[in-house]
Amino acid sequence: MPAVTSADSLRECSLLAAESGEPLAGTAEPVDCWVMLEFRGVWQARALEHNGLPSPVQDWLTAGVKGLCAKGFKTRPQLIRQQHNRDKGHLSLFVGFAGITQPGLYEFRAATHEEFTAIDLLSLAENRPTYSANLVSGDRYFVCTNGQRDTCCSLHGMPVYAELARQCTSAAWQTTHLGGHRFAATLVSLPSGAVYGQLRSNDVSSLLKAHAAGTLLLPKLRGRSGLDPASQVAEIALRQRSGEHQLARYSLLAAESQDGVERRVFLDSLDQSRQEIRLVPDEERLLFRAGCAEDTLKSRVLYRVLP
Repeated sequence: MPAVTSADSLRECSLLAAESGEPLAGTAEPVDCWVMLEFRGVWQARALEHNGLPSPVQDWLTAGVKGLCAKGFKTRPQLIRQQHNRDKGHLSLFVGFAGITQPGLYEFRAATHEEFTAIDLLSLAENRPTYSANLVSGDRYFVCTNGQRDTCCSLHGMPVYAELARQCTSAAWQTTHLGGHRFAATLVSLPSGAVYGQLRSNDVSSLLKAHAAGTLLLPKLRGRSGLDPASQVAEIALRQRSGEHQLARYSLLAAESQDGVERRVFLDSLDQSRQEIRLVPDEERLLFRAGCAEDTLKSRVLYRVLP
C-alpha cells in the first residue's frame, strides 16, 4: 500500500483511504450494546461531551453506560436525529443489542428527554423479555453525518442519509461519530450491528435490498460490531470463500490465539458443520491518517488469511 506522506495532510482522509486500498474488514468498533438518543440540537465535534442535553439527562446517560460497561457490555452511546421527520411529536431512544446470537433493538418514546431517565438501561440489558413491548421489528439505519467531527462525514454521509430517508423514511437516522471517518460514509444497521463504510448514495438501494432479504452487503462491510476485529476479518473471509451472505448463516463458536496465529471457528447453521478460519497478523502495522483534521498518524494491525 502507498505510504502516507506530508502532502496527504491537504487531502480528504476518505479519499486517501480509498486510494490506498486499506481493507474495510476488521475496522468496526467492537460494540454489543448501542444506546442511541435523539437530540435535535447542535452537534459539536465531541457531541457526547458537549451538547445541550439537560444535566440530569446527561448524568443518566453517563451513569447508564458506565453501569453497562461494568457488567461486561461493550457499550457505545450515540446522538441521533431525523432532519426529514423533526415534527413527529416525540423523541426516540433506541437500545440495540448486537450480539451475534440474540440481536434485538428496543425503542422508547417520550415527549421530553427527562422522561427517559426513568429507564434502567442495565435492567433492560439483563431482563430483555420484560421489555418485549418495546422490541422493534425490521432494521434501522444510522449514518454518521457529523461534519463538525470530520468533513468527510458530512460530505459523504449527508447524501447517503438523504437517499435512505427517501427510500425507507422512518428507518433512516443521522448519528454522531461511529469511528473511522476515513471510511465515510459510515453506517451501522441495528439490530444486526453490521457496520458499513465507503457508502455512496447509489449503494443505498443495494443495502436496503440486502437487509430486506436477511443478507449483508459484503463489499461494503467493515464488520459486525458484536465481534472483535480479528473475528470480523475471519467472518468476512469465510463469507467471501463460501459465497454465503445470509446474516444468520454463521455464528462464532471459538476464538483462540496461539503461536502468533488467530483461530476462529464458526458454526454453519445450515448443516451444523464447523468452519475454521486462521489468520496471522502482518509484521508491519499499517499507518493511516484517521481524519481530515488529524495531523498525527495512527496504525492498525492487518491480518492475512491462511489457506
